[in-house]
Amino acid sequence: MPILTLQQRKLKIDSFIENKTFEDDKLVYSFVLNLYSNREIDECIDYVKKLCTLNCEKHLVYYKLWYVSLLYLRGYFEKAKQEFFALQINTISHHIKDFYLKKLGFDELYDKFITKETKHFVFHIHPNRYENEEDINHKIERRELGYKLVGKGFFGISLERKIHYFLWDNEEMKNYFCNSQTCSCYGVIQEGEYERDWHESTHVYNYLYGMERPKAFVLEGIAVYNDGRKASVRLSFAQAAYQKLGISPNVREWWQDAEVFRKTNSWITYTTAGYFILKLRNKYGKEKLLQLAKYQTFEDACQIYGEDELIKTISEAESEIMVDL
Repeated sequence: MPILTLQQRKLKIDSFIENKTFEDDKLVYSFVLNLYSNREIDECIDYVKKLCTLNCEKHLVYYKLWYVSLLYLRGYFEKAKQEFFALQINTISHHIKDFYLKKLGFDELYDKFITKETKHFVFHIHPNRYENEEDINHKIERRELGYKLVGKGFFGISLERKIHYFLWDNEEMKNYFCNSQTCSCYGVIQEGEYERDWHESTHVYNYLYGMERPKAFVLEGIAVYNDGRKASVRLSFAQAAYQKLGISPNVREWWQDAEVFRKTNSWITYTTAGYFILKLRNKYGKEKLLQLAKYQTFEDACQIYGEDELIKTISEAESEIMVDL
């Protein structure tokens, strides 16, 4: 069966919409995904809104959830929330419902949070956390500075909409309620009581800059490298982790095997990744590092830096970390 071009798919879906019929879910999904991937969000919203009028009860709730998601991605938070609660909630799986309620901030629990909006962020602050207003204001100023230096200065991006930044007063409650830190594709950051400065927002900037083949080692290394700490401490942090844990750095294995990377103590993996990214930047410059930020596999890196040079740099970094302090 021949692969249809984007224009051909568009014509077929226009026919579905015009005739109020439904024939091919895979075609619809690939078309919408293509529009989204091309950052054509407004056109994507228009089409999904029209798809919600089709006589396809089996898929209708998912089209409506697409519509909610796209409104959110375009920055229409309240409109997205309103459309979500207009759905028949009991028809949505528990897992999907929790994502919208807890991760994106639609749950009534968030109504108690204090909202502060800046040029590039919407902060949702737990009332207990807001008791130290001076600390919160400092944190907000730091996040804006991070966008200036990392988002705009390093990645060279501009935000089409504001990042939603949730600040909890308790790490355990945050983990119980919404599980993970960041949902980069939605521009959502959930932060507990532990200070992470620009680490999580760097993940969002990296996503917006573009990631064709993400790898955890590079992804976290770039976030550590850009987390707001001085470059001069990168090596000493990795050395301290090595000395304390007795785990030797293994850049290539952690890079190529995400499961090993996740299962190894994050103190050594993250500090090693951050130092290695710093070393790449210092030796080969920003432009090549930005290529790596987009194409993150080990094979990609061999193309960017040259295999011999890359292996040599890995060996140097590992040797520099494994020293007696």
